[in-house]
Amino acid sequence: MSSAPLKKVQGGRARGITGVGSPALESTPVIECAGALVWRVHDGALQVKLIHRPKYNDWSWPKGKVDLGETLAAAAVREVKEETGKYIVLGIALPGLQYITPEGELKRVHYWAARQVPKTEPSVVARPPVAPVNAAEVDRSEWCTVKEAAKRLSRAADKIPLTALVDAYDKGELDTHVVAIARHGKALARAQWNGPEATRPLTPLGVAQSEALVPVFAAFGISDVVSSVWARCAATTAPYV
Repeated sequence: MSSAPLKKVQGGRARGITGVGSPALESTPVIECAGALVWRVHDGALQVKLIHRPKYNDWSWPKGKVDLGETLAAAAVREVKEETGKYIVLGIALPGLQYITPEGELKRVHYWAARQVPKTEPSVVARPPVAPVNAAEVDRSEWCTVKEAAKRLSRAADKIPLTALVDAYDKGELDTHVVAIARHGKALARAQWNGPEATRPLTPLGVAQSEALVPVFAAFGISDVVSSVWARCAATTAPYV
C-alpha cells in the first residue's frame, strides 16, 4: 500500500535528488505531500478530476501537505476531501513527483489512483471530519476526459502520473479492490506473560499502533476484516472494526 517511485522533475540535489549544474542541497527542508488522481468511466470514456486554484490560476491534481503524525495515504484522502468536497478510496499507487520549490525547499508529492465514493461508504465512518472546501483555495473541481486534462494541466510534470493512470486503465489494472495485510501490534513479551499464548495482550505501544491503522484502512476503503481470534490480533483490528 506504499506509494510509487518518485519522478525527478527539477534540478537540485537533496537526499538523492541530482540536477546537472545545480549546487548541493543536502540540508534542504523536505515537504511531504500526498494526493490522488480521482477517476471514473463516463459514457465509455475515462475521466479524471482536476481542481482550479484561484491564487495561482492553475489546474492540477488535488493534493496537499502531510500533517504531523499523518500517514501519506490518510493525507491523500483528506486533501482530496478538502479540495473537492468528495470522499474517495485509494487504489493503485502512481508515480509521484519531487522538485525544488522557488523557496529552495524539496517537495515530494505521492499520488494514488482513487475512486469517488458516497458518504455512506463503510470506511468513511472511520475517518475524522474534514472542513468544507475553501473557495479561496479551490474554486472549481471538474471532471475532464484524459485528453482535456492533459491540455488543462498547468505543469507538464503533472502528466507523468496521468500517463501511468491511462496505461493501467488500458491494461485493465485500474479498477481494483485492496486487500490489506497487517501484522498485529506490539505484544507483551512471552517472558512477561504467564497466561495462555492465545491471550497474550498488546502493549501500550501496540494499542497505539492499532489506533494508527484506522486511517490507513479507511483510506483504502477496507469494508471486511478477518482476524485470528488470538487476543493481540483481534485487538489490533478492533479500533477500525
